Amino acid sequence: DSKQLTQSEANQVKDKIVVFQNDHDPHGTYEQVKKFEVDFKLIEKPSYNHDYPYFEEFNQFLIA
Repeated sequence: DSKQLTQSEANQVKDKIVVFQNDHDPHGTYEQVKKFEVDFKLIEKPSYNHDYPYFEEFNQFLIA
């Protein structure tokens, strides 16, 4: 049984979601992800690969 978020629930969690996206990720660039126009924090990182070792930045987001 899948549950969809109501608009009110989605508004409450949007500040708790962060996505780090490499600007030239071969599986999807930052610009491609940005076109989804989702309402969460999207952070562009300079990289040409699909590696995401942004632990410190993610930790800072969690404690903010």
